Amino acid sequence: MKKIVLIVSMFFAISLSANMLSSYTQHECRKAVNDYSKECMAGNMDACYNLGYMHSKGRCVNFDYDLANKLYTDACNNKHAQSCTNLGIMYEYSQGAHKDDYHSAVLYNRACQLGDTSGCYNLAVMNYNGRGIRKDRAQASRLYDKACRANNYQACYNLAEMYRKGRGVVEDKKYAKTLYERSCNIGYKSACSKVRRLVDEGIK
Repeated sequence: MKKIVLIVSMFFAISLSANMLSSYTQHECRKAVNDYSKECMAGNMDACYNLGYMHSKGRCVNFDYDLANKLYTDACNNKHAQSCTNLGIMYEYSQGAHKDDYHSAVLYNRACQLGDTSGCYNLAVMNYNGRGIRKDRAQASRLYDKACRANNYQACYNLAEMYRKGRGVVEDKKYAKTLYERSCNIGYKSACSKVRRLVDEGIK
């Protein structure tokens, strides 16, 4: 089961991305850092998140996992869901923090409860594999379902795999095909090939 990558928040109706930041001029970088820093200090958690993201990528600012961790932690403690998810990823992959799968799971759970389905997805992966927490594939299926309903194509695909193979759920290839189709329609090509495979097997 694959892990979802770092996600990006919204701030001033702009979604930061590595590609966007790489295209910033020095002037735009300075302005963005200045604006985010001021807003973060004023209590805008989206700004703290985006500033943390910039430090985690070394874009427009010095690469600094420790500072990114602090910014994500402050935002997560103030109920910023995506910060909790990204902080969980940092603990899972030892980025500015000691590796701690259990703490990652706690953070993913908090993110999921706060409404970030990427956190639900990552927690599902840990439930499925028993990493940091007890293996619980039934719970993984519920979390994948929640993320899939929010159009997380990888969650739809992983849940389809569970139903196709009968792992943690009752085997149901017809429902698996429905989930593969949803993942395919969102844009996941691997799911499209699984739809064709099931059709070849006679699943309608």
